[in-house]
Amino acid sequence: TIPTSPSLAPQVGAGEARCEAAVVMAAMATEAAVVTSRMEAWEEDVLPVFYYNDFLVNRIGAPVGLNLFEPRYVEMCRRMGGRDPRFIFMLNYEDYQCKAGDVGFTIRVRSIQPQGGGRAFGIQGVAEEMVAVACTWQEPNTNGLHLAKVWRLNPSIPPVPHQQLRVLSDFLELGRWTRVRGDVRWMYGNSEGALVLAGCNWLSSTGSAFLLAPEAPAAASRLPQAIAAAATPSTSPDELRQLQNVLEQTVQRVPSVDATSAVRLSDFFNALNETIRWEGRGTRWAAGLPEEEDTQPDTQPDLSYSSRLLRRVRLLRLRGMFAEMPSVRIQLQWWQDRQGDLRLGAVASNGSNVILHAVPEDMMIAGESADAAMAELVW
Repeated sequence: TIPTSPSLAPQVGAGEARCEAAVVMAAMATEAAVVTSRMEAWEEDVLPVFYYNDFLVNRIGAPVGLNLFEPRYVEMCRRMGGRDPRFIFMLNYEDYQCKAGDVGFTIRVRSIQPQGGGRAFGIQGVAEEMVAVACTWQEPNTNGLHLAKVWRLNPSIPPVPHQQLRVLSDFLELGRWTRVRGDVRWMYGNSEGALVLAGCNWLSSTGSAFLLAPEAPAAASRLPQAIAAAATPSTSPDELRQLQNVLEQTVQRVPSVDATSAVRLSDFFNALNETIRWEGRGTRWAAGLPEEEDTQPDTQPDLSYSSRLLRRVRLLRLRGMFAEMPSVRIQLQWWQDRQGDLRLGAVASNGSNVILHAVPEDMMIAGESADAAMAELVW
């Protein structure tokens, strides 16, 4: 992937270029029509991610021109001929993988031109919004294309300097906040459900990070109260006031949901099977299962009943990230690993712009939605 330059553009005849462009654009139009037919289920804040190890884009309104030839980005360009001509420009100096909290820009593509028979694309666009990653995943069968659900940020709120981020870390740990693990670089939570998250992918270039407070609508004041409660006897009033001022000036409030009652998908599945086993013939009939359980060796439990029951289940978290997407539904499947063993897997999809694979242990679902599914089973 290289920035656009006239001297680097492929040299082909005008007639040949117009011909191959017409063929590729026709294919993109066909794909757009397929996407449009599935528009009833769409997540507006889910976009493909483009990684770059330089500050080519560093502000809203900045123009961007790229020649894209990596297979995953060619796939991205083909999709942008459909409903949504946007992608995320994500600064990354490490591993070309973003995590929850990482900050980038949405790019609205103004021009997209196929090159080399669709094996590459030249695009022109402009930075439209500053966003932070809420959840990210690699979509299967796309040559490694990453997608992300994002939060929109307020560009007028400044980042926090690295030194102040360290002070905040020390303060939270002394106040018995817990470092949250998962696909995040920096996140702390307390026993009351308050969270503070930092987007750290700009640290090496700017020396600063972005503070985010994922909060449910009913908990808008939870973080300041929780920070005050974390003060220890050794915390001076001036230190506490300074820290609260930093938070007031730099924290971006982003939407989330209360996940205190969340249930791990694997635990829900085990409870489901246990209920079917103990409730007996009536429950098996309601779930659409055979009257008698298959007792043959080396067989796996039937998952045919799960589609109907899981339609009530709502995804909240994926590997610690914030994955609430109302249009997404979950299905369970048996997968064969590299050793040839069967393993239970989960597919979350809305049939259009979201499809991700995970193991059930990595997914958290809303507790009330799990209760609703279980109630339908034992009714």
